[in-house]
Amino acid sequence: MDRRYKGSKWRLLPWIRECFEEYGVWGRTQTFADLFSGTGAVAWMMANEGGVRRVWANDHTHYAQVILRARLCPMHEVKLVPQRLTRYARRAVPYQGFVHDHYSAPIGSKGLFTKGVAASIDGWRSTIPSSDYGALSCLLNAVARRANGMGKMNSPLILRPGQNKSLDV
Repeated sequence: MDRRYKGSKWRLLPWIRECFEEYGVWGRTQTFADLFSGTGAVAWMMANEGGVRRVWANDHTHYAQVILRARLCPMHEVKLVPQRLTRYARRAVPYQGFVHDHYSAPIGSKGLFTKGVAASIDGWRSTIPSSDYGALSCLLNAVARRANGMGKMNSPLILRPGQNKSLDV
């Protein structure tokens, strides 16, 4: 799980757990709501370690919603992601779409991605249905993993399904 998103609570989880234990929330609640959840660090902790049966996670940004839905989905859905990624990869053809037009620049210029990598991202995205949160989450995490400190992403994209646990959401 990527912990590099701005505002991520992954590093705060031990302290948050201590607070929940101190106030009697840990292990004693059946439903938990994580408002402003971002990529779901607290929701994930409560569902996997806190004994919660039902998690409500909320965030306004679309990328966070995609990651949340993938992270908090039932395990039988996660197991199908590798097969779907293979199917999408066979159909992916690089093209000049949104990422290419808004986030790329020629090599040597400032831009988040090189033109070729941005076109590859657009190609991948065009093959993944908006309802396939597991595959979309893999794409988002692959893009974040491959971006280097210079602001250029020029290494190959490797999409891998996450290590999600089964949840009743």
